[in-house]
Amino acid sequence: MKIELILLLSLLCFILPASVNAECSNSQININTASLSDLDKITYVGSATAQNIINKRPFLSLDDLLNVSGIGDVKLNAIKSQGLACVSNKTNEDKQDNLTIETEEIKNKSEENNEKIVKKQDKLVENNLQKEYSEENKLENSNTESIIKLNSDENFVQEIYSSRNEKIKENLLLGFCIFLILIIILLLIRR
Repeated sequence: MKIELILLLSLLCFILPASVNAECSNSQININTASLSDLDKITYVGSATAQNIINKRPFLSLDDLLNVSGIGDVKLNAIKSQGLACVSNKTNEDKQDNLTIETEEIKNKSEENNEKIVKKQDKLVENNLQKEYSEENKLENSNTESIIKLNSDENFVQEIYSSRNEKIKENLLLGFCIFLILIIILLLIRR
C-alpha cells in the first residue's frame, strides 16, 4: 500500500503540472474565453446555458461545468465525448498580461506627473526667486505631498498584483489538495 501511494504521488507530480498548463487546440472551444455563440456550438449548450457558463467563469477543468445550472452528469459526459469543449489556463496569463499593462500605464502616468511637477517647480522657482523664505517652504511642502501621492499609487498597483498572484496560487493549491483527496479515497475504496 505504501509503495503504491508513493508511486501514485510521484506520478501526480508529473501529471498535475501538465494538466494545469493544458492548452486548447484551434478546433476546440475554450469555455473560459469563448463567446456566447461559440459556446452554443457545444452539445446540450443553448444560449441560456452558455450565459450561465460565462457567469461562472473561470473554470479549472471541464468537470467544473457541473457547477453550472443546466449541466448535470449526463450532459457533462456528452460534452466531454464530443471533444469540442476544453479548458485552458490562458485566461490567467491574459489577466496577468493585462495587469502588467495596467501597471505600466500607471507607472507611465506617474512618470508624466513627476515631469509636470518638476516643470512646475522650475517655473515657480524662477517666478519666486525674490519672495520670502516662508513662501519657498510652502512650495517645497506641496511638491513633497505630490511626490508622496505618486509613490502611494505605485504601492497600490503592487498590492493588487501580489493579491491576484496569491489568489491564483491558492486556487491551484486547493485543486491539488482536492485531487489528492480523491486519489486517496479511490485507493481506500480499491482495498
